[in-house]
Amino acid sequence: MTSGALSPKAGALSQQQADEGLLAAQPSTENELMTVSGAQPAWLLRALDPSTSTTEGNETVRTTSSDVDGTEILYPTIRLIDGVLTRLSPQQAFQKAMEMQDFIVTQGVEDAARLSKRISSLIGMSRNKEGLLRNH
Repeated sequence: MTSGALSPKAGALSQQQADEGLLAAQPSTENELMTVSGAQPAWLLRALDPSTSTTEGNETVRTTSSDVDGTEILYPTIRLIDGVLTRLSPQQAFQKAMEMQDFIVTQGVEDAARLSKRISSLIGMSRNKEGLLRNH
């Protein structure tokens, strides 16, 4: 999907910034996930927070990526809109990411896929740990 010139704002992270923060993520206490950078997109922070809601399918976020003028960006297709997790079409999700400027710039399609899997893994760790703590 291509659209005009890509102009990430301060809220948009480069893939390297995001990956450094995510790779450094270490559960330091029962309810906390520490990262190197506090500049991660709001959708990612919400997804990592085990106290936030999930969809009926137990999803908290799904991501997709698009090429914009030769740059691959990663963004969510499930967003919290007016207090409700909402599944967006790929086109709607792209438009929202451009509007919010809260996408993650990656090094290409394979890198976007790798980062998406890493995000899913971190969400699972964060939410499963919280769930295990509540059960004990």
